[in-house]
Amino acid sequence: MSKKRRSYEIHGNTSSTSTPSRPRRSKLPRQDDLQQRPSSILQEIPQAVEDRLPSPIPKPEGFNEIKEEDFDDDFFDDEDFDTSLFETTINKISTQLTSSFVDPWITPPSSQDPEEVDKREFPLLPVQMNQFMKIKGLKNLYKWQEDCLRMKKVIKSANLIFSLPTSAGKSLVAEVHLLRHLLEGKNGILVLPFVSIVQEKVASLSAIASETGQKFVVEEYAAGNGRIPPIKRRQTPALFIATIEKASQIINCAINGEGPWISCCVVDELHMIGEGIRGARLEATLAKIMFATKQGKGSCQIIGMSATLPNLQDLVEFTRAELFTSDFRPIPLTQYLKLSHFVYRVEDDGKQLMTKFDRQIKPQDQKIDPDGLLPLVLEVIPKHSVLIFCSSRRNCQSVMKLLASQLKMEMVPDDLANKREMLINDLVQELESVGGVDPDFLNSLRFGIAFHHAGLSGPERATIEDGFRDGTLCVLCCTSTLAAGVNLPARRVIIRALTQGRSLLPISTYRQMAGRAGRAGYDTMGEAFIIAPPKDRKRCLELVGGVMNPAESKLDILVYEVILSVLELKLALTKSELLDFFTKYTLVTLTHLQELSVIVARD
Repeated sequence: MSKKRRSYEIHGNTSSTSTPSRPRRSKLPRQDDLQQRPSSILQEIPQAVEDRLPSPIPKPEGFNEIKEEDFDDDFFDDEDFDTSLFETTINKISTQLTSSFVDPWITPPSSQDPEEVDKREFPLLPVQMNQFMKIKGLKNLYKWQEDCLRMKKVIKSANLIFSLPTSAGKSLVAEVHLLRHLLEGKNGILVLPFVSIVQEKVASLSAIASETGQKFVVEEYAAGNGRIPPIKRRQTPALFIATIEKASQIINCAINGEGPWISCCVVDELHMIGEGIRGARLEATLAKIMFATKQGKGSCQIIGMSATLPNLQDLVEFTRAELFTSDFRPIPLTQYLKLSHFVYRVEDDGKQLMTKFDRQIKPQDQKIDPDGLLPLVLEVIPKHSVLIFCSSRRNCQSVMKLLASQLKMEMVPDDLANKREMLINDLVQELESVGGVDPDFLNSLRFGIAFHHAGLSGPERATIEDGFRDGTLCVLCCTSTLAAGVNLPARRVIIRALTQGRSLLPISTYRQMAGRAGRAGYDTMGEAFIIAPPKDRKRCLELVGGVMNPAESKLDILVYEVILSVLELKLALTKSELLDFFTKYTLVTLTHLQELSVIVARD
């Protein structure tokens, strides 16, 4: 009885087998042909394996190339062809390729060992840090960023508060710490003050999630978005990007077990803890998660970014955090006062702020433009961009119309005119189903001018912000909400009023506005102008060089709500435990503490 053999027909990078009824020599390839094939086979097999691997694939290190001479003359012998050896060789090549592939976004359990964490120089592993910098389009860290990221206690999950001027690059440090927790399979939350900033961060951090191969998911919790309680995922960690109000709900769900535990909580604009009811809610949220951590419900690293405050040490004690401060600003900022028709440069002689005459600017039409806005704008556009901060939404639209009415189409370069027409067409198509776009708005867009405030729809906001970033639009008339973090570049910032709504402009808000000028990566310098009548010169200098108000606890506004929440979450079951919560885990002055003690003892 003849012995059956399997024959192989090799076509490209595939191989198929058949079992004929009897061996037929004609089905086998000729020996001299096969001896010409190994090199091509070896070229095709790695490509086939590569097609099944995740992308991008790093170049294999230590891969020993198998050469044609490794196959002896008998390997493809017609009579003694060893199919098992052939299959073993293919499997060897495949295994060697796949074993050489290392996913840089996977943090191995060994790297999470406390002894290994002690040896780390950065929160992320070196390969992860390199990949992160590549995604961000950066080659080097600022010196302060490197020093801050190297803080050993923070790498070991100690809390951190760092305070620097606007545009210094604080967000990068916070994102690195968040990414570390996410890549270790833990959940994180980023708390932001406004809906618009939440939406911007969702877009930018979703891009990082995509680059990591979806090692984590990004969820938006702002306005009507976000599921309460959040979904508990078994394998994929989540990054929740939330407003202060939504963050409070997420943390409550983490404490009572309805939602996933949060291992890292990053708070932007931490100094807002001293601002009314929103500050009280933020303080209560941080206090509850710290109190829950003390009770053993889980560990949570708190990282806060803050402006320079006179009582920054109080926030450090409240959060039990390490402190990092610096006055670094990557782009120099020059500040000016425009009092009537005269422009003065603000200078610091080391003892006090002084004003030095710079130039005189007269408006083209005193009746239409009494503030002389147009000359200030024309000094910069269209090569660079301008942000004009106004006191109200209505003011934004009025200033937009005022500027557009004084410009002529002959002043607009042809290439910009074409780009703006394309932007207008996109905007009209997007909003056609909801009533269209205001004609005055469309006319202003042709001159590169738009307004930006909370009254814009989602498509309008996205189109305008993208157009401003790529230079199609060069002037934005906006409210103070844009100053709080939406990353829009501007060479010059013009602050048209010393009021915000019905109140005086706070120093913290002015610094955020001025900080929008000269953003790193976009400009080599920044300019901030305050327009005011001559009688307000002293007030202007207070804005430029004044000290911000201390961030004091406002928890007394929500004291009853917080008591009920702590009891409902079973963080405290007795009066002594409740007093322990308020006296050791909240930011309160001695006066507030005495009042709260009376309330707790009474109720």
